[in-house]
Amino acid sequence: MTDLRRDRQPIGTVVGNAGTVEFTFILKPFQARVGDVVALDMEVPGDAYGGQARLYVWARITDIRRFNPFFPFEAAQEIAGEGISLEDTVLSGTSDQLEAVGLVLGSTPSSDDLASLSPLTYPVKPASPVFRPPTETVRQLLVGDRKDERRVRVGSLIARGDVEVTLSAPKLVSRHLAILGMTGGGKTVAARRMIRELIQHRYPLLILDPHGDYIGLASDRCRELLRKESARSDVKLFFPQLMVQRDGESLITTLISQMTAGLTEAQMNYLGDLYARVAAGTAEGAVSYLKKLVDSSKEDFDRDSPPTALTGSWKPTVGAVRRSLKIVLDKLERMDLASGELRETSRLKSLPSRSCRTHSVNRSGSSGPGRCPYCISAAMTTSRSAPSSQSCWKRCSHLGRISEGE
Repeated sequence: MTDLRRDRQPIGTVVGNAGTVEFTFILKPFQARVGDVVALDMEVPGDAYGGQARLYVWARITDIRRFNPFFPFEAAQEIAGEGISLEDTVLSGTSDQLEAVGLVLGSTPSSDDLASLSPLTYPVKPASPVFRPPTETVRQLLVGDRKDERRVRVGSLIARGDVEVTLSAPKLVSRHLAILGMTGGGKTVAARRMIRELIQHRYPLLILDPHGDYIGLASDRCRELLRKESARSDVKLFFPQLMVQRDGESLITTLISQMTAGLTEAQMNYLGDLYARVAAGTAEGAVSYLKKLVDSSKEDFDRDSPPTALTGSWKPTVGAVRRSLKIVLDKLERMDLASGELRETSRLKSLPSRSCRTHSVNRSGSSGPGRCPYCISAAMTTSRSAPSSQSCWKRCSHLGRISEGE
């Protein structure tokens, strides 16, 4: 570990009112930039009453202001008004001072124990010297020691290009992660970097990309680059569709509850009866099944006698369910239309695509004429030829639970 007392480089001095969150210091010219990590050491109250302890305070420079105390505002106004050159006056233009703001990151009891970064609970001491820590110390402070684990490189510090910032790959894929920032702040670029690094470590990835930010990964150029870094890597592009399988009508119920005001108990009873009379086919598209439900509910509404599940004043109940079904159907049709228009854009048309022409498959694995509804929505597959119905069923296991022994 680097000895900070020996290797540190003094770059400034704390001035003004300093607290536990931030402090101001006068910075030597050309010694640091915004985003750089700085440190100082000071005495704080110890654990024992009246005792003292020494610790290191770590901070990040968030702002640097430059001013010249020997060049007042009045002089600047007069020079600008009279058109006088600064060289023709006795004023100094070379006495600039830099005032930097340090945002406290935390404190450590020593320079060797950088993993135990704790909140600062005692204000920074004015007149304390501020120093620029060595590269290895900053790296240890920010990312720790990851020599024996797979790392995901996300970049380097803006002000310290020699400090590489990495994340732990095992922790990254086993926990939740959010990348937050303002528009244009680099969230997508950071995510792309992580994706590329994870591919190199052979992690399988599923990317849900509603805005098309990562569609370029499926281009020939990116696919070739990824193969050079990870020989067996491949990218498959899918346009998923909502499917309803037998006994899976709860999907429609969920869509109704999320897209409408919901249904009453009587309306739910009628909907359940409707499901029983109009069963969904295996892996049937949600739009197709909704159309059948809407048509059947219209037939019920036009009848003179109520359906089995209803008594009394039943037509308002049927009408309410039918309206809810039509609302969901309309929204799904618009979603399909938008998806179709997206697939026709030049950005996606330029990508290699190959539809999987296969047979539809039922739960037992037997095949019938038609196509696998999921495979035909894939804009790109890796199979060299159209797979058999059985291989298609195994690949598309999301259509229903694979039967025992498959």
